[in-house]
Amino acid sequence: MPQADKANTLICKTAIIAIKGRSTNALSVRLEYQWHPSLGVLLVFDNVSPEYTACLSNWDSFPVSLQNGLKLEVKAHEVHFDKNISGSLLVQNSPVTIQQNTCALHSLHFNIVNFPSFIAGNNPCSHVEIQVGSWVLDLVAAPSTIDASAASHWPKENVVTHTGAIRRQDGGLFSVEDSLSVWKCFLRFLSFARQGRCGSVRIWGTSMDGACVWEQWGIPRTTRLSHSIPGWFDHRHGELLSQVFPKFWQQYNSDNWTTYLLALEWYLEAQSLDAPYSKIPLVQCTLERLASLLEATEGPAGKRIERSLRKIDIPLEIPKRYAALGKLAIDRKWNNGPRIFVKIRNGLIHDNEEKNPDLSGLTLWQASQLGLWYAELMLLYLFEHCGQYGNRTTQEWVGQVEVVPWAQNSL
Repeated sequence: MPQADKANTLICKTAIIAIKGRSTNALSVRLEYQWHPSLGVLLVFDNVSPEYTACLSNWDSFPVSLQNGLKLEVKAHEVHFDKNISGSLLVQNSPVTIQQNTCALHSLHFNIVNFPSFIAGNNPCSHVEIQVGSWVLDLVAAPSTIDASAASHWPKENVVTHTGAIRRQDGGLFSVEDSLSVWKCFLRFLSFARQGRCGSVRIWGTSMDGACVWEQWGIPRTTRLSHSIPGWFDHRHGELLSQVFPKFWQQYNSDNWTTYLLALEWYLEAQSLDAPYSKIPLVQCTLERLASLLEATEGPAGKRIERSLRKIDIPLEIPKRYAALGKLAIDRKWNNGPRIFVKIRNGLIHDNEEKNPDLSGLTLWQASQLGLWYAELMLLYLFEHCGQYGNRTTQEWVGQVEVVPWAQNSL
């Protein structure tokens, strides 16, 4: 899919045939996708008669009907006045379905915005194939993929980094609805792997002969591309995606998915915040939800989290990397990680708790990272992962991984 540096992507050419429910002479427009400074779908018009000035420069949303059958809510985005007027309308609907052919699909294609480059096995490119149930998913680097280590020097906040495809293992046909369920689950999983939100701008379905028979453009909620922090998904071990996703998909289809979804949303929201005192309360929400999935449902929050961690063999000692947090634990006689984490959180939230006026930003940051480490390990356990992972508390370089704690005793 083309993506120019200083231009929008053309979706299609059409015409406005009705404004606010009233028919009008066909006004030629281009439906375009805007990448910068923010994502959006635009209706772009040129050299329109001044008689349409009032309606096309309306900053409140209003409905328009297009010649291709689309009905959209729009509002003025940019308007330039000369002898005639030109400019653009910002589409308020999302997603926008361009083709609505209901025939069965042979494959569903999509792009991925803001997922880091990775290496899977001996493959030097970002490419992985994942089999889950009756489905096969392919994820491959797009030409615009940039290495996560260089992301902070990239001027754009939203870049198509990968493209993907979904098909049946037996090559059979399927409905749009069935494949969208797999796609939605996969996007959530990639956000979990990235520890930041990534999404799709364009999704399109093709028939047996490769023709595009269904197409949709959306405005995903994404985390900036420069957001890159160490976590369980090590970028030199892309095979982790194919190892973890099948059980993620299994839980996505389970009765407990609502609980998983809340935990994942809080986990991602905590990752997106810069201030550690904002992260910590969300991380504890995540841990309490996950503790319930691990059947630790009785007693104070700290005890429930501690029992959950003991159950899956996660060490309770403060990691050596978090020296400031370890010193606080010694000074306050808080003897393990989950206890000190909950004490710090309670001090931030409750008036009647012991205050922590002497906590440095570093101590708070280390507490937030400790809680996030607990959360991702609990999630990996629930997704039945028994292989390697990136340990944020010990990792010194990209590519350094270790076996998850609950599987170490079986080696």
